[in-house]
Order: sequence, then structure tokens, then C-alpha cells
Amino acid sequence: MTVMPAMLLTLLSVLINVVAIPVAIATDAPETAILVQALIQTLVNFYGLFFILGLLTAITEWDQIHCVWYKKVLYLFTFPVFMLSYVPIAIIALFKKVEWKPIKHSVVRTLDEVRSNEAA
Repeated sequence: MTVMPAMLLTLLSVLINVVAIPVAIATDAPETAILVQALIQTLVNFYGLFFILGLLTAITEWDQIHCVWYKKVLYLFTFPVFMLSYVPIAIIALFKKVEWKPIKHSVVRTLDEVRSNEAA
């Protein structure tokens, strides 16, 4: 999902509108309302796109998602917000040098243990 051009285009649209709105307000341009509407529409479209992607994933993988049904539905609505958090991460990743460090994993759980916690 992080390589989807939709995210880059959304970011570019938001950036252009965030810069253009104060300029339009300062110059008393009549297009200010249109710019605000475009910004809101961009964010709504971003949310809608990722909601649909999450919905398709949830439908096709419903039985493989190990949690109760109401959490699955809740996660559908929070998934677009989670994906929005990738925007600053993706920007920082372009410029920051990454140093990989191993992560020690000391907890071992079986698939049956994970499935027994579904009701929790």
C-alpha cells in the first residue's frame, strides 16, 4: 500500500491546498471556498479509498483475522487513520539513513493459543 500512487497524489493535493488556502485568504481571493472544499474532498476520498481496501481485505480474509467480529468492524473504520500515519513515515524514510538492528523475540505462542484469545 505504501507504493500506491494514490498516497503520493493525495499528499501532493493536500500540500498544494494547505499552501494555497492561506494565500487565497491573504489576497481575499474568491476561490478560497473552492480550495477548502478541495482539501476536504481529498481527505474524504483518501479515507474512502483506504476504507474500501480494508473492507475488501476484511471480506476476503474474515476467517483468517483472529478477533471477535465487532473488533473487525471497528478496525475497518480505524484502518484509514492508521494508513494516514504512513505519510510522515514515508517522507522521513526518504531522507533518513536507516540502521537495522536485530530484535530479540522471546515470547513463543502457538496458533492454538492465538485462536483461544479470539474471544478476548
